[in-house]
Amino acid sequence: MVRGRLAGGLLTSLALVGGPDGMRGAMRSFARTIEGWWSDSGTPRLDEDVRARLIAAADEVLGNRPINDVLAARDAAAVDVLALRHVQDHDVPPGA
Repeated sequence: MVRGRLAGGLLTSLALVGGPDGMRGAMRSFARTIEGWWSDSGTPRLDEDVRARLIAAADEVLGNRPINDVLAARDAAAVDVLALRHVQDHDVPPGA
C-alpha cells in the first residue's frame, strides 16, 4: 500500500504498469480494457489523439525519466516511510 501511495496519481500509476515503455506500453497493453471499464459512461475512446496526450502528460509528470529510475525512487521512498513508521510504532529514538 505504501508503494502505491508513493507512486503518484492515476497517470503515474498507469505509466508504471506499462513496464519499460511507460505510458506507451500501458496504452498498447490496456487501452481496450480501459475503454471497456468506461462502457457505462457512454462512448469515450482512447483514440490516437487521446493516447498521444496521455503519453505526453505522463512523460511530463515523470520528467522523461526512465521507468526503472521512477520505480527505484518510489521504492527507496517506501523504505524510508516504513523505517519512519517503525520508529514511531516502537518509540525508537532517531538514529538508534
